[in-house]
Amino acid sequence: MSLSTIIPIPKNRKKCLNESSNYRGIALGSLIGKVLDNIILCNNLNILTSSDLQFGFKPKHSTTQCTFVLNEIIDYYLRHNSSIYLVLLDASQAFDRVQYVKMFRLLIQRGICSLTARFLANLYTSQSIRVSWNGQISNSFTTSNGVKQGAILSPILFCIYMDVLLLELEKSRFGCHIGARYCGSFGYADDVCILAPSHNAIQSMLNICQNFAAEYDVKFNASKSQLLLFNCPTNVKDIELNNIPIQVSESGIHLGHHIGKNFNYDSISKGISDLVYRTNYVTAKFGFCNSLIKSHMFDTYCTSYYGCPLWNLRTRYINRFYVNWRKCVRRIWGVPWMTHGRILKHLIREQGQSIQTQLLSRFLSFYYDVVHSDNKYVSMCSLLCKMSNTNTASNLRLLLYTLNNNGDCFTRSSVLSIRKKLYCASDCSDECTAVGICVRELCLMRDGYYLPPFNQCTLTTLLHELCVN
Repeated sequence: MSLSTIIPIPKNRKKCLNESSNYRGIALGSLIGKVLDNIILCNNLNILTSSDLQFGFKPKHSTTQCTFVLNEIIDYYLRHNSSIYLVLLDASQAFDRVQYVKMFRLLIQRGICSLTARFLANLYTSQSIRVSWNGQISNSFTTSNGVKQGAILSPILFCIYMDVLLLELEKSRFGCHIGARYCGSFGYADDVCILAPSHNAIQSMLNICQNFAAEYDVKFNASKSQLLLFNCPTNVKDIELNNIPIQVSESGIHLGHHIGKNFNYDSISKGISDLVYRTNYVTAKFGFCNSLIKSHMFDTYCTSYYGCPLWNLRTRYINRFYVNWRKCVRRIWGVPWMTHGRILKHLIREQGQSIQTQLLSRFLSFYYDVVHSDNKYVSMCSLLCKMSNTNTASNLRLLLYTLNNNGDCFTRSSVLSIRKKLYCASDCSDECTAVGICVRELCLMRDGYYLPPFNQCTLTTLLHELCVN
């Protein structure tokens, strides 16, 4: 149970794989240890729960919700003609720098069973680690700090460790407020962002972060942190962390989502790049497979559309995503490049959902989770977005317009009916469905999945006529 194997995983395969900083060590532990982690977690749910300011590794929370809250607060202040100073803090090797003494002291202060705390302390302090690399396994060695990335309980403990900073910032009252509610800092594990309406306030908050880092051995990297200014004067004094000025940026990336200037264009461009990259990978590695198998792989591997609920589905940039999606589907199925778009949705999905309907359906699921969230900040922002100018508000209006509905009541019983209305609102005529099914069958005959009743030349001609004319 105390032995773990570290597997180095590249953070970004598009970057240099010879840089050690581009790797993240994932710990593989024993199954018995995972069972014990789950037992401890289930028996101490209330004790091991972080504040609503922390979004990391909590049920019914996500990175998209955290960025959604951030966008709504920024828009609220801009609509009231106020300035916003936003700092995205970068914590270097945060999981590896956790001090065991302080972490277990926090658990005891929260009221965890002393026997459980002693068991965890002995397990962590006596753990042995080895590294697996290129088929070779190193000798084991001991560690005196850090939590294992990949273990079930470790990220929960780390969030509690970082929750001290968020609560300290809330206690200081520096930062943004909406009414009497503090909205100045949010975290997702080691990703911390702080917001303030003035230069002095943001600097005071950074001083608190600096004191926390010194006490809890967390290293905030000023050179990799970003400062975003919204409706602020151009001649702003330097904002410093550890006596190092934080670089001012027009845009930044928060939990993988673009924020700041041109965020709509940057977000959709990133989605296009990811879609095309994954499609090229599937066609290059599995081009010998028939189109049905490649279609299943495309649906599983290429259609994550990370962060799409935060995209503006009414902007002109979204049409570029639709065009590239159609190109990718044509390439997966090997149909002519002039194949009608209304046929493609029947090739890639048997339900006949267009890409527009898919994105709206995902936004519907996201908005339902937001409306019914137990997090007080998420539920507050679900009310703010009805009056805001954010992408969420724009997508909500588009969804209601598509459904020809003036209300915005989203209950569990109504979600299924709304999905059916979305499907019916798209172009799914019987003639289009029949043509799509015929094209699927002809493509499978071409790939050898079925035995065609006519020669290959006739099959190609018929396929071209159905797709183009």
